[in-house]
Amino acid sequence: MKQAQRTYGVLALMALWVWGCGGSPAYELTPEDHQKLQTALKEGEPNTVQQYLERGMDPNATDAQGTPYIVLGIRQGQTDVVRALLNGRADPNLRDASGNALLHIAVAEQRADIVNALLRWGADANVRNRAGETPLHLAARGGNPDIVRALLEKKADPAAKNAEGKTARQLAAEGQKWEALKWLQR
Repeated sequence: MKQAQRTYGVLALMALWVWGCGGSPAYELTPEDHQKLQTALKEGEPNTVQQYLERGMDPNATDAQGTPYIVLGIRQGQTDVVRALLNGRADPNLRDASGNALLHIAVAEQRADIVNALLRWGADANVRNRAGETPLHLAARGGNPDIVRALLEKKADPAAKNAEGKTARQLAAEGQKWEALKWLQR
């Protein structure tokens, strides 16, 4: 009897460990599930996303066109939905089909709150896209000083050059993004 209890206990611990390591069984999304997730993203319903994650949905799941749901959440500006996916272990360094990392997308969308969430979850502040640009290059072009500051605080390299040989500082100066340039000159 004690041997059976011990075996059951070990199996239960192993199951919890596998679940905790992301080894939960994958939940296959149906067309109806995709529709519900699209609605949740548009309307900012993190609880719906959380329910799918609890069922075992891959947090890096994609829609029918192959776009990761987290990318759609970023583009919709749904910070709570993005956080729910990150809490569900979505890869903060995931890329879209164009080669842009999540940080590139959040910076291009001027979403400082999502940039900060991605950085907290370990997104690489120096990741490069296919054009050789880091998120800091995009932030300098966009001129949002809050995003520039957040990236610099996470050790984004202000001396990194893009494929055209330009630094973020040069891009901010060319675009007359003076507030961003102040942070880049420190």
